[in-house]
Amino acid sequence: THQVVGVEWLTRREGEETAAGLWRWAAEHDAIATLEQWILDHLRAWRQAEFGSVSALVWFINLHPHGVARRVIHHFDAWKDQQRQLTPVVWELLESEGWTADIIIRLAQAHSVLALDDWGNHRDTTSRLVTWPVQWVKLDARLVQQLPHPAMRQWVETIQAYHHHQRKYLVAEGVETPEQWQIVQQLGIPYCQGFALAMPQPFRTVDWREPTEDPQDSPPSHVDSEVASQPNSREGV
Repeated sequence: THQVVGVEWLTRREGEETAAGLWRWAAEHDAIATLEQWILDHLRAWRQAEFGSVSALVWFINLHPHGVARRVIHHFDAWKDQQRQLTPVVWELLESEGWTADIIIRLAQAHSVLALDDWGNHRDTTSRLVTWPVQWVKLDARLVQQLPHPAMRQWVETIQAYHHHQRKYLVAEGVETPEQWQIVQQLGIPYCQGFALAMPQPFRTVDWREPTEDPQDSPPSHVDSEVASQPNSREGV
């Protein structure tokens, strides 16, 4: 349908093309949870301010296993309240080491809508798909980019059939060419995102510095948004 159904929020340092530098800094300074909470505080304010059409969409927000998600264990009610202020929201669980069963269980108990991000990019990727209570799965861009190969296309068809049977929403990430978009539609994958649909758009530039850090170490951050489009209408949201 070409209908935009959601935006994924991306945060990066001013002047940098990707988020890698910012999150590498956060890991080195043990500040992942602090940085994530700072982002969420801004997003909550923007959600409540109702910035036009953006506010009507589903918001996809990444969660790091060593970030704010750990607070759901001991601050359950606070997590639910924060989640309520961001609804409708899908929490993207990054394909990283560090996720534990107690975090996943508490997120499920909080009725958090969960997504596996970059599915296919971790050694436990299949186990997580089958055992975690996720409602959304985002195919890793490298799988999508190999769809012109018949063997990969057949494999993704199998994955799509599994998701349809399990009533999970499947998203093809990294759709960058018209050919890839056409294949995604032919396979019946209900959602996709990537440069073939829209480039990330700058939304706000905001300052953030911890009191003890050198201002030169942490320049202002851009918050960008990337759209997720629905190429056909088999499933709604």
